[in-house]
Amino acid sequence: MSVKVEYSSTLGEALWTVRFANQSVEFRHAQSAHEYAAKLKERIDAAHPYPGQSQPS
Repeated sequence: MSVKVEYSSTLGEALWTVRFANQSVEFRHAQSAHEYAAKLKERIDAAHPYPGQSQPS
């Protein structure tokens, strides 16, 4: 899944938007947007068990 950080300026206010799937989350600070995007990508890329599989202990 693609995770993108985009910059925009609305009515003189700088905003950074993290876009993924059909969702978007806005941030006022670039660092916050990039940190959120990195954590989101980390979680998306993490191994996930298939339904019905038991979790390793």
